[in-house]
Amino acid sequence: MFTLRSTYGRSAWRPTGLTREQEPRLANNLYVSYDLYLPGQNYDGVIAKIKELGSWAKIHKYFWYVNSPYTSSQAAAHVWSAMDARDKVYVVDATNNEAAWYSLSEEVSQYIQDQWYK
Repeated sequence: MFTLRSTYGRSAWRPTGLTREQEPRLANNLYVSYDLYLPGQNYDGVIAKIKELGSWAKIHKYFWYVNSPYTSSQAAAHVWSAMDARDKVYVVDATNNEAAWYSLSEEVSQYIQDQWYK
């Protein structure tokens, strides 16, 4: 798994004097994308795991919005637990400018890392 974290966070909205750890925990706006490959294709299991993350909306076949207390890395690990080694999952936390993924190619992973903060 790879996790990309922002150094910016929610500092613009942080009350004076509070550290990030002291902030009240707000829900995160997560976008979950996945692709399942043969054999196995556990669509029901993956969908169940996505729905367990929080309040959700299915945007299209393999792309979901979830309002969740989970971080991107926690959500990716949760969904990945229902997947096979050849499958792919990519989770973006739009609230905290973070992303996590499993099983993306090295080329794609590196491209995302190189472009994230440009």
